[in-house]
Amino acid sequence: MADLGFLERSSPVQIVGGDEQFPADVILERGQKKLLVKSTTAPQILGNLSFDYAIRLSDSSINLNVNGATTNQDFMIMSKANDLVVNSLVFECFAGNVRTDRFLDLNSELANGILVTVKSEDQEFSFNPIRRTGEFDSLFSVGEFADFKIIAASSGTFISAKFGLSSPFIIKATGSFAINDFIRVRVRDNLSSINRIRFLSAGAIDV
Repeated sequence: MADLGFLERSSPVQIVGGDEQFPADVILERGQKKLLVKSTTAPQILGNLSFDYAIRLSDSSINLNVNGATTNQDFMIMSKANDLVVNSLVFECFAGNVRTDRFLDLNSELANGILVTVKSEDQEFSFNPIRRTGEFDSLFSVGEFADFKIIAASSGTFISAKFGLSSPFIIKATGSFAINDFIRVRVRDNLSSINRIRFLSAGAIDV
């Protein structure tokens, strides 16, 4: 009797381009094989890049070194006319004798902490409150493209803390939802003696 075992075996199928010369590749992500593709053949247009500081809406200030102990102070990055694709969020600080176990150059950790909240595609997420300098690193500087730096200088210390996932998130265009998407930094302690604290997003306008 003839061997029909070959009917139960299959040959692998390979996906190639139109000219059949360049095979597609797959990547393994969370246990699943996914087709690796490039969604566009052109780089991001520089004119679409958007660097936005969180501002206090009452006076357009970008400086978070305010007294929010009695009345919380909110600094916002608001939605725009088009979708805002956010690649990273960044704190930039400058203070005197900075220690990691207290908040910058204050004598202790914060009682309440700085609270960062993101509403993206109508879903809200809050980071854990940042009460100590070291928590800019452990609680905020997360993701494949995260970064945390402490640079000492003769006049003080510069700190940069960047949150950056492998995939960006979207602040949908104004009017997409009953409550517009936003990024909010809430100061809930007295930070008025600190030299500088600012917060910004880096991304691009989807046009």
